Amino acid sequence: MDTAAAHPLDPAEQPLDEHERAVLAFERRWWRFAGAKEDAIRAELGLTVTEYYQVLGSLVDRTAALAAEPMVVQRLRRMRAARQRGASSTTHPGGRPNGATGDTAAATAGATATSSSGSRP
Repeated sequence: MDTAAAHPLDPAEQPLDEHERAVLAFERRWWRFAGAKEDAIRAELGLTVTEYYQVLGSLVDRTAALAAEPMVVQRLRRMRAARQRGASSTTHPGGRPNGATGDTAAATAGATATSSSGSRP
């Protein structure tokens, strides 16, 4: 039995289809322009802005995308890494904002629960 047929390629290793190539090519041309870009996404690709960014996000880790558009994919990877670093620097490993202790978080949660219960002193 052919093992390649039994185990399809990892999705990250799948070749790009025409639609995915079009999204990467579009991003290569339009990454500097914000407002007009949204209209062009709809007009050229027939996607909503959300769909476009979902497709683009799924392409970032694809080997074929890196091979097809290395500059675009590397830029997107750097941007994602920067966002992740920024998000992790504002959150304590326990899920609380940096600087918040367990007591402070509990006190804040208690105060919020008391104030939202509708009872007044």
